[in-house]
Amino acid sequence: FPISDDLRIGFFSTDHATQTDSSEILPLKELSLSTQNLVQIVKSLQVDFGFLKQSLQLKFEDRLKQESFSLFTVLQDRIQSVEKHYQQVEVLSFPLFVCRLMSCLDVCALQF
Repeated sequence: FPISDDLRIGFFSTDHATQTDSSEILPLKELSLSTQNLVQIVKSLQVDFGFLKQSLQLKFEDRLKQESFSLFTVLQDRIQSVEKHYQQVEVLSFPLFVCRLMSCLDVCALQF
């Protein structure tokens, strides 16, 4: 009465498995060792891919920081040039405004 006859597979029926033959033990051990080696290789690959992912993520973040700093610098320069332009326009337009105001006051004074 082999142990494998007591295996139950499924919900309602039993499946009587065959007894392992002694000639199959060595290939099963080799298969087991090969499977263990494959599991170790897969775990090693998972670790390697984890490091690779982390490395790529750090490189991406560094590149993103460089690009954002570059954009910030360009925008800051552009803002400063626009501010400088408006300050120059103010400096030039204020005396012109004062001259026009004076001429309007002269005209108004002459009318009285």
